[in-house]
Amino acid sequence: MRTWEDRRHDGDHHTHNAASMVRMAVMGGAALFGASFAPPGLALAVMSSLLLIGAMASGFAAIIVQERVWEEHLTRWDEAAALFLLSGIASAFVDAAALGQATPG
Repeated sequence: MRTWEDRRHDGDHHTHNAASMVRMAVMGGAALFGASFAPPGLALAVMSSLLLIGAMASGFAAIIVQERVWEEHLTRWDEAAALFLLSGIASAFVDAAALGQATPG
């Protein structure tokens, strides 16, 4: 009988890569959708935060399924790194003045 570990490594690399790209696109799209409801000037800050949450969720999922970091195909660790990078890029363009006006104090 095949174990769960055997099934996890089945398939070609294109299947794994396609699934990984779809997961990243869904997380990126969800972050963009959530940011579209943000007040004017804060969309990038919200998107950066949501991408960071997606990166942490992807890393947590990689821990749960015990996915190895170094594989020949894309892994959830790669997704987490890419989402973290996109979060950092988005946060680099956040308007500090708009953020200051939106926060009380």
